Amino acid sequence: MDITNTGVLSNSADHLWGLALAGGEGIRLQGFIKKIYGVVHPKQYCAITGTRSMLRHTIDRARMLIARDQLYTIVNGSHLHYVREQLNDQPDRTVIVQPCSRETGPAILLSLLHIYHRDPQSVIALFPSDHFVLNERRFMEHISAAYMFVRMHPKQSVLLGVKPDRAEDEYGWIEPGEKTFSQGSSVLHSIKGFLEKPGSAIAEALHRNGALWNTLVLVGKVESMLLQFQKLMPEVFSPLQKIWRVLDTDLQHDIVGEVFQKLPSVNFSRAILERSHHLYTVMPLTDVYWSDWGNEPQILKDIEQFSLRQRGRSAAQRKSYLRPAAQLDQLAIAPSG
Repeated sequence: MDITNTGVLSNSADHLWGLALAGGEGIRLQGFIKKIYGVVHPKQYCAITGTRSMLRHTIDRARMLIARDQLYTIVNGSHLHYVREQLNDQPDRTVIVQPCSRETGPAILLSLLHIYHRDPQSVIALFPSDHFVLNERRFMEHISAAYMFVRMHPKQSVLLGVKPDRAEDEYGWIEPGEKTFSQGSSVLHSIKGFLEKPGSAIAEALHRNGALWNTLVLVGKVESMLLQFQKLMPEVFSPLQKIWRVLDTDLQHDIVGEVFQKLPSVNFSRAILERSHHLYTVMPLTDVYWSDWGNEPQILKDIEQFSLRQRGRSAAQRKSYLRPAAQLDQLAIAPSG
């Protein structure tokens, strides 16, 4: 497939597919979003800095490497009015609609089934849509290196990890093991274990012992990941198998709605990652600033650290952070504008 028009970093990514996770409600950030907009919107559709939303930043970043028609987004049915506005340059079939939220497990599995239906040789790059990234090109070079590794080792998946600057107990953590692979300045390590939101005491110990934050940015062979779901999440995999025969038919919408209503809510990190660490490797991010914009203090910290401010406003006005989104100008420094 020709992807020369996507600002591509590699011309051999013909089986690389992307998935932006955009199905959440962003409950923890609703108060902050209401300050900015006056009403509550899901955070991934909001432009907190610059003129583009967090989802739009995620899509544009991924398109540096991944073809437009191989870049999918999983969304909630109740968010379609945002989707039509913000993803109007994406093919309709790249938007996967979950009728209701059942946590990350069912959302990722539904997306994997769609992509595997299109390309049984596919490798998926999974991107949460609420991350702040500086040096986006270098970030996507890590994705390219992870893709090449997975092509050579299809039973292994790669997670991007971040060296922490604090013992954050609201993040997932990765305990890295021995170095297993390197490509240029990208290095991979085996994984001793995962811990999802471990609590303050354990987070302190992980920080001291050199553990990494789990970004949940993941690259893996879709077929291998489906086998993990089949083994470790049968309560979700078995019901969702019903949609396979109706994908891309007029029955798809009704069948997906019927199945999702009966599914349990299952967290992908706890159900899959914590129970299959031997099938994953970790690639520490280098020369990249990464931040999870899941809470107001972290956002304000990054705004101050990188001078993400509106030109022409006084310092006192900037410190209030209560500017209506409609009045936001281009920022002095912002990820890709």
